[in-house]
Amino acid sequence: MMNFTTILVLSFLFATTSVFNYKKHDAILLKNNPKVELPESDFRPTETEGVYSNFLKIVKRNNKIVYNLNGSNYTLKELPVAISDLRRNYYRRYDVIPILAPFDLPISEVKKVEMQLFAINSNKIIYVAKKENPEFTSRVDLNGIDRFIYFDESKVEKFSNLSVVPLPRLPPPFPEKEYLKNQTKIEVKIGDNYLIDGKPIQKQDLLPTFKRLIDSITYFHFQYADNVTYQNYITVFSKYKQAIFELRDKDALVKYNERYSNDEKYLLDQQRLKQKFPSKYIENYDFDL
Repeated sequence: MMNFTTILVLSFLFATTSVFNYKKHDAILLKNNPKVELPESDFRPTETEGVYSNFLKIVKRNNKIVYNLNGSNYTLKELPVAISDLRRNYYRRYDVIPILAPFDLPISEVKKVEMQLFAINSNKIIYVAKKENPEFTSRVDLNGIDRFIYFDESKVEKFSNLSVVPLPRLPPPFPEKEYLKNQTKIEVKIGDNYLIDGKPIQKQDLLPTFKRLIDSITYFHFQYADNVTYQNYITVFSKYKQAIFELRDKDALVKYNERYSNDEKYLLDQQRLKQKFPSKYIENYDFDL
């Protein structure tokens, strides 16, 4: 009876006493894999779940920006070197880099990272976003909006002091300049409020407005201050991309799910759709067009 009582008491004590420092363990996990409160977007056409095991996180910590790549933290100047080293060994896995950044981060911080990627010819990225009303709040994916990075000469000069990697030699600023002279420019101002072609636009009206304006002779000039939030930028950029997607899909002669049985026709039709509804925009460039 005595032994049973002793065992019972000891069992109770061990059950209520932690022998594992879980707080320290959690702190280590958060340091190596920090939580990021992503921007919201219901248009996330690039499905990356199960494809990319590595991604880049931009996080704010103690009033500083930290760049977390594959569980390791880097400074902005160290980042391109780290990515270059990884790509030498795992090129295909780093051909496209998903970016996870907090919704309230100034957009200038994201553009700084894009410049570093541009410097090492890593031009394909994905703005990872979460659904506005997710069905499963615990499910994690890397779905988002894809983007091809390009900077003209003036932007390279602006960010050149941030890079330890030699920046690429570029042609004269924005080689499409002459081509765009014959195009219609529509200004899109991004901030706490949205303006398209000088007219205030509500969030719910962004998609139909873009769908009405996109055609083969029109390009868009996205303008925003450095302190505009990443969320506001994503809100406009995702609706622009969604408008192109929906216009092409509606006009497609060969649907996406039919591409395997009609591969050649599908590719030719995609070329036609890209000419009819092109993704044609510039950002914060001062052109005298």
